[in-house]
Amino acid sequence: MYQLQTGLTPVQTDGIVIRMAPTPSYTERVAAAVAAAIAEAGITYQSVAHGSGIPPTTLHRKLNEHTAFNVRELEQIAKYLGIEVEQLTAPARDAA
Repeated sequence: MYQLQTGLTPVQTDGIVIRMAPTPSYTERVAAAVAAAIAEAGITYQSVAHGSGIPPTTLHRKLNEHTAFNVRELEQIAKYLGIEVEQLTAPARDAA
């Protein structure tokens, strides 16, 4: 019999160990949605940084989920991409 468990602790059932990654945080899901929107637009992160006014190192750090995007940054990115902010936050919210 298989047993699934989220978290860092493995579960062993009848000699079979199954490990699952923890559920991504809201910050991680927003970063993934931003990265997906950039990829869909077919432009580089460098272009987004320049066009949105967000320093490239800040954008890189936030896309790699080290810190959360703030509302102003999401607005700047959405404006540059020609989309609504909700398109960057809805996938994260809906996945919760």
